[in-house]
Amino acid sequence: MFEVALDSSSGIKVEVCRICEFVWFDAGETQTLPARPLPKPKPQVVLPQEAREAIALAKVQQLAEQARGSDFDSAPPDEWWKSIAAFFGMPVEFDAPAKKRRPVVSWFWQGSSSPQVFTHFFICRRLSNFSD
Repeated sequence: MFEVALDSSSGIKVEVCRICEFVWFDAGETQTLPARPLPKPKPQVVLPQEAREAIALAKVQQLAEQARGSDFDSAPPDEWWKSIAAFFGMPVEFDAPAKKRRPVVSWFWQGSSSPQVFTHFFICRRLSNFSD
């Protein structure tokens, strides 16, 4: 620990831990600290009654417009294929952002692996017929 002077006028020195930088006070040192005055609260601007009512009405109208929005639970999906997913209980996103890229790599992978799967299926089937 090392000692640090808090204030040159008070003469109080506190110990500070070198590792955790925790401040240690000796017995009675906190009572000798000078009290700082509390900051003065900022004056609050009080709006006239008509202005507060106008703000409240605007907030109520905004909430009413939000409540009038479409009911997502009863509205059918926008695209036909989302109805299939909804039929099987899969989650359907409403107002989903449009995809910026197409899954070209996935299409290529599927297109290149499907012929291989069918070829191996028929080869394995022929081999199993020879073993009988």
